[in-house]
Amino acid sequence: MTIRIVRTRWTDHQHGIRSVRDRVYIQEQQIPASEEWDDAADHAAHYVIALEGDTVIGCIRLFNDGHFGRLAVLPEYRASGIGSQLVGAIKTLAEELGMPALLASAQCSAMNFYWQLGFYNDSNFYLDAGIPHLDIALPLSAADLPARYGNAYRAGQDSQLHTLTKPCERLGFLLTQLCQQPAVVELALYDPENPDWHHHLLISALVKYLRQGRQRFVRLIIRHDNHIADLPLFTMARRLDSRVAVMVNSEVAMTQGVLGRNCWLAEGKSRPGLDNGHFIANAADARSTRTVQQALTERFNSGAPSEELRLRYL
Repeated sequence: MTIRIVRTRWTDHQHGIRSVRDRVYIQEQQIPASEEWDDAADHAAHYVIALEGDTVIGCIRLFNDGHFGRLAVLPEYRASGIGSQLVGAIKTLAEELGMPALLASAQCSAMNFYWQLGFYNDSNFYLDAGIPHLDIALPLSAADLPARYGNAYRAGQDSQLHTLTKPCERLGFLLTQLCQQPAVVELALYDPENPDWHHHLLISALVKYLRQGRQRFVRLIIRHDNHIADLPLFTMARRLDSRVAVMVNSEVAMTQGVLGRNCWLAEGKSRPGLDNGHFIANAADARSTRTVQQALTERFNSGAPSEELRLRYL
């Protein structure tokens, strides 16, 4: 496979770029077409594309203020490093144009990709097209990076204690951790029926996490298993029953979890339940993570397999 990385404009490769973005953003990520297409923005941007022969297989765009976006690579080419090449190409272009930094709005599930390329991020989660995002920046000159950018949520590096009060923040945090491929994923759910645990982005991230490693395993400890069998998280657990274990333990007093050896999250000192309380989380606290994991292991070992899931499986 010979891939070429080429600078272009929207008008020169509009059909191929549309095809890639339609497949990645509209079909795969279910972003409404009305939110994807903006003729004025596309005509104003510098584009870099990846070509196999004459076929566009990836794209990215850069504006004159240093903002970039619409990075997309067709699924069958994503293990080939094309995304990194596209970002590298606009970095070179931005440097040639004298831009001080590359700036973007990044999906939380892609944060590990950007961290590995040297990007920094701020700590404020927000929704764009219904997907949690973070602002990211890569300095290109000697100018200091604005204070709001750092290593927030990066496993083993961000020692700040974060308070997560909104569903967007909790989902965003989980996505940033799962994309870093943690060695351990264990969650105790006080309210397993809560819709936040069944968000399609979280389910997709868990499935992707499990499929990226043969030794990956997820443990779920739930307070009850009443009327849960048809909920998306547990439908996924049944489908991947060799990789996901679900135990029921009525002594689960709060929602908490560990994602890797350094990351934990838990409900704050308010009413139990994801909707009612807030969460606190840390991505670089090995000691507290061990403490939480020990508690989860005790709950898991003293629990019982879900009867409702077993009956539905049969």
